[in-house]
Parts: sequence; C-alpha cells; structure tokens
Amino acid sequence: MKIARWMAFLFVSFALSACSSPSPRSDISADDWIEYNSNVRYSVTHKSEDQVYLTIRYVTYTFLDKSAEMIPAAKTNFMAIAQDLAGDYREAKVDQASFYQSLGYNGITGISSVIVSNNVRFRSRHQSGEEQPINADAELRIRLIEAERLRSEGLITEQEYEALRRRALGLQ
Repeated sequence: MKIARWMAFLFVSFALSACSSPSPRSDISADDWIEYNSNVRYSVTHKSEDQVYLTIRYVTYTFLDKSAEMIPAAKTNFMAIAQDLAGDYREAKVDQASFYQSLGYNGITGISSVIVSNNVRFRSRHQSGEEQPINADAELRIRLIEAERLRSEGLITEQEYEALRRRALGLQ
C-alpha cells in the first residue's frame, strides 16, 4: 500500500514538473489571438499611429523539450507577421535586443511552445533610402485586421463588418 502511494506521488510530481506553459508579457484574452498558420497565433496592441506591440505564440509537437530551439523560428514568424502588417510600401523595424521570450513544454502531450513579443515601428520606404514614419496606412491595416477578427469570431454581423471595412477605406 505504501509503495502504491509513493508511486502515485512520484507520478503526479513528475507530471506536474514536466508541464509548463509560456506566458505573454501582458494579459491577452483568448479572443485576442489571431490565427496566422497552424502553428502560429498572434495578437496586436496598438500603441501609436506608427507603432504596435506584437505578440506571437508558436506551438509545435516536439516529443522532447525543444522550446529553446524554437526561438529562431518564432522570431522568423514574428518578422513575417510584422512585415505583413506593414504592407508592401513600408517596412517593419524591430529592436532585436528587446525581444520578450517565454518558453513552455508539456511533457505529457509533447508540445513545446514559445511566446515572443516586441514593439514594431513602421517606416515608409522611399527611393532616396530615407525612412519616414507612416501613419494612416498602418492604422488602416490594423483597423481592417481588427474588423476581420470581430467578424470571424461572430462578434459582429456581415453587414457591420462591411460598414467598418468601408469606413476604414474611406468609401462611406
């Protein structure tokens, strides 16, 4: 009987110690995550007209804890999303030394996860090579992404989505 209790205690202790989950720098509700691809979700917090705070969560099945090895892939996805938000005529600037990172691994399911976040500044691309902050285009992109998220989560109707989209594009 004592051996069975001891074995159960060891099993529970191992299971609890083998599980950790990463946490973002600030609270992000489940509704604020936007799916980028099957492994990546992201959240955007608007800070100013030419700056956002971007957080991504990169999750994959690894069998062994590979979360530390996933950071470069997470940062690559981060930069791809930042550039998607910037668009074709802008670039996303990120201070590489300022990344926030949080790692997690669930030893029971074999899932490793990484959260990375950072400020993203948007700059115009000019032929002269001189960079200028952008305003309206980044704001428009963020508004359109937010409207799409609200529609996809069923928080607004199709008509409300179209009205938001048309207003953001200046068509109303």
